[in-house]
Amino acid sequence: MTGFVAHSGPLAAQEPDRTRAESIEQESIVLAREGSIDNAIKAIDESIKADPSYASAYIRLGNLLMKKGSLDEAFSAFDKALTINPGLHGAKQARGLCSQEKETSKMRSSFLEMLSF
Repeated sequence: MTGFVAHSGPLAAQEPDRTRAESIEQESIVLAREGSIDNAIKAIDESIKADPSYASAYIRLGNLLMKKGSLDEAFSAFDKALTINPGLHGAKQARGLCSQEKETSKMRSSFLEMLSF
């Protein structure tokens, strides 16, 4: 049962493990530098599972998703980071850049559609 551990009583949610989350986040950084974005995303997902309140992991996930071009998902990841910690300046900036990229992508699509007529 992923996310749960047995205790003497009923099953209880596993405690967040920030140390493990940070370690896995570092692995995702290495994977991303090696160009393995999909594996870096899988690693950062594991980091989030280890500690769902670790805002930095959501920022990293958003950045990786932007690299893949998954802008809606990236925007959601930045939003989650800001839900956890509204004062994260880096998440605010990244969300703004993501929003700009989404708008640019829409304009590019509209322009290319216009050219196809």
